[in-house]
Amino acid sequence: RASGCLKSAPVTRLGLGFSLVLVFLVAVTPVGIYNMKLIQDRLENVVGVNNVVNRLVIEMRTNVADRITSLRVLTLLTEPDDMAPEMKRVNELAKSYDDAQKKLSDKFDTEASTTAPEKELLKQIKEHEGKAMPAIAKASELWMAGKAEDATKVLIREIRPNQKKWMAALEQLAALEEKLNAQAAKDAAGAYALARNIMLLIGGIAMFVGLFSAIVITRSLIKQLGGEPDYTARTPSSLRTEEHPSET
Repeated sequence: RASGCLKSAPVTRLGLGFSLVLVFLVAVTPVGIYNMKLIQDRLENVVGVNNVVNRLVIEMRTNVADRITSLRVLTLLTEPDDMAPEMKRVNELAKSYDDAQKKLSDKFDTEASTTAPEKELLKQIKEHEGKAMPAIAKASELWMAGKAEDATKVLIREIRPNQKKWMAALEQLAALEEKLNAQAAKDAAGAYALARNIMLLIGGIAMFVGLFSAIVITRSLIKQLGGEPDYTARTPSSLRTEEHPSET
């Protein structure tokens, strides 16, 4: 029975040593998967949310600038036939702006990652648009009625002040989206660095435990066997040779 315990002891030590190494190696897998998921979520937010929002904001900003340009062109025209193409362009730009703004609002409403400053800036954009649009409609009617001087006064006194605030809010939202993109990229890099360091740490611990276990188990086996396995395996046959030398 004692002999059986002695024989099973090395096996037990080997099993414990390999089990410890296996535990650390297995621990690396969920850590890596979790951090890769964090990186993926942040990159998806950049590509699928922030970049889309930024594109819509730039589109809206360009749209407003183009409309103001068309309104200024109208101040140089006197004939209704010449004004008609510009008025048509203004109306088409207004429709395109509404489509872009609706997409932006829907994006903010559906994305949980939308921040309070983003929603506040969108609210300001809508308020400035709401003040500018009636003035644009009023000036358009005056131009088409041949009252260019009155329309120009509306452009200067009513449209331009609101247009500046409108554009400023769009600029702020665009800058905010760029800042959020930069932060998301920084967070993704941080998640990668954390995952790398944790995996290197666990891998290093696994290597240390494996090496330490191998040394301890090897010394224990040598001590139990009374020497190196090759030597102990040869010893009985050497003894038999000395006890029963072959006759020559």
